[in-house]
Amino acid sequence: MRWETLLGQDRGLISLTLDQLDQYDAAWRWRTYVDLGVEEGCTWLRTRVQLYSPIEGRLTSPKVQAGRPGIVRALADALDIRIDNWGLGEWRPVSRRNVSAYLDFLLTPERQLPVVALSLASSGEPFLDPAHIADRLLGLAHVVVIDSDAAFAITDRIGKTLSCFNGAVRIYWPGFTVEDDPYFHRLYVGGSLTHYGRDGLATELFGTLGRLAGLSLDQPALRRSLKIERRAQQLRAHEAERAQVSARLNEAASNVDGEIFDQFVEEYEQVRTHADELEMAALEAEIEIETLRKERDDARRQTVGIARAINAEAKAAVVDVPEEPPASVLEAVRRAEARAKNTIYLSEAFASAEESQYEDPERVADDLRLIDEIAQDWAAGELSAGPHTAFKQRCSGYRDGIGQKASTQYAADYTRTLDGEIITLGPHVRRGIGAVAAIMRIYMYFDTTNTRVVIGHVGRKLRDDSNRN
Repeated sequence: MRWETLLGQDRGLISLTLDQLDQYDAAWRWRTYVDLGVEEGCTWLRTRVQLYSPIEGRLTSPKVQAGRPGIVRALADALDIRIDNWGLGEWRPVSRRNVSAYLDFLLTPERQLPVVALSLASSGEPFLDPAHIADRLLGLAHVVVIDSDAAFAITDRIGKTLSCFNGAVRIYWPGFTVEDDPYFHRLYVGGSLTHYGRDGLATELFGTLGRLAGLSLDQPALRRSLKIERRAQQLRAHEAERAQVSARLNEAASNVDGEIFDQFVEEYEQVRTHADELEMAALEAEIEIETLRKERDDARRQTVGIARAINAEAKAAVVDVPEEPPASVLEAVRRAEARAKNTIYLSEAFASAEESQYEDPERVADDLRLIDEIAQDWAAGELSAGPHTAFKQRCSGYRDGIGQKASTQYAADYTRTLDGEIITLGPHVRRGIGAVAAIMRIYMYFDTTNTRVVIGHVGRKLRDDSNRN
């Protein structure tokens, strides 16, 4: 056991380091760090636990199953602890109504903890119990449950490769952006869920986040500050001590040969001056490092603040008047056509929309808005791989063509006329299954000559292998 006490002006730190043998495997030792600090009128306590091998270079796995310390749950129950303005241990549902708020939170640069997203499977349940995993990951991550409608909306906003849907589980690390490599934000889906199982995946998530949490803590900033302060005090004490030594040497000068004494004093002064310079340089270096660390942290905070201010100004410059959702599919098409920049609507699109019984015109409006956004990117030359790839990445219900029977036996259903030429609809967005009111299809044609998207049908599913009516 080792103690260290650092005291300063109206602040202080007491540190304890304790080493213990592991009770099951003598090849491993536990090291516990306890820091008790007082600063700015507050008292805080921090504890860290480390497992290490005293045998240098030994690379093996300890026989230890990590778990959440009980004190973490006790503190969460006793205190209103919040991280990222989120209550510790609570999980939140994400529905279509709060998708925007969820994405704002997900994309916030200041977010400290990862988000573990659980999406609903076809059974209507997530793979993991949200209350259980939120308790298991207490203090390590925020947990959300995304319903199916919200998953579609999120996919349309951030793209399929970064989304989480159909029962998948995903970790979104802090600093997430829509330009990130999808493989960076770990996704568990299909075979990986089967491989881990529910208990195994919960253990995997805890192990991954727990190990990384240990890397997120450095020594307390108070320790560095107090050590610099103590170093300065020691320098002042050494200077006073050297002054006393010089005085005693001068007193003894009468008993020593003058030439020898002068040579000794000169050498002593040179050594003392050099030592003073080294100690002062070391202190100045420590102060400079601490100053640079603070400047770095301040610069990061200022950068985030500037970015947020720019976004706020941009939003303030636009008068955002909430628009009532369209009352019908036809109204959604008319609004979309009025705003479209690189999308053409054929007369058949309006006719099919008028006949449509689809019960969610707002989703139709969202899909048509997304189609025109992709069309604009295509026209601007930003889609080097063409519109198909962009639709696959950004639209969850996209299909790049129709089946063989649809294109032959039911070809008339998909044939349209554009600028006097016959075209065939193929790429489409599909929504819903089952009853007529639950089904929506938007069939398109990609006009490569004019780099635009042509919409020729918005309504029921056209005839194909599975639908002959």
